[in-house]
Amino acid sequence: LKLPVHQLSLSESTPLRDDEKLPNKTSAPVSDKKSPSNFSWPVKKIVSVTKESDISKGIGIFIKSNPGSRVFSACDGKVVKIGYMRGYGNYVVVSHGGRYLSIYSMITPGEVRPGSSVHRGDTIGTINRDLGGVHFQISKSGKPLDPEKILPQRS
Repeated sequence: LKLPVHQLSLSESTPLRDDEKLPNKTSAPVSDKKSPSNFSWPVKKIVSVTKESDISKGIGIFIKSNPGSRVFSACDGKVVKIGYMRGYGNYVVVSHGGRYLSIYSMITPGEVRPGSSVHRGDTIGTINRDLGGVHFQISKSGKPLDPEKILPQRS
């Protein structure tokens, strides 16, 4: 998902308007050793994880799970944007403070709305039955991070 996260890096109290234009901007993922350690995986059952850079010029990971499974907020925060983008389907963007954002796409959004507060583990959507996974991305200050370097080790 190539959302221009520099435009999404607003204060948590300022959600984006639905009519705002999103310019195309991409950059390579970077690692961030100072990232919060309280991020968790957005799905409980993980079938497989594919780095987007392995299959395209993407900047996140694709987490395959059971269709219909719930997708959870990876960290406490506030929903700042819900929308649709061609090629990635429906998405939800959550701001976590400290200029961190998490983006969940290819899902069916749940009952959350822009401005809603969410806690780590709150349901924000479900895995789309046709795609069977979620595209997940974490960024800081508009720069994509490698989610696998931030998320806890899988067992």
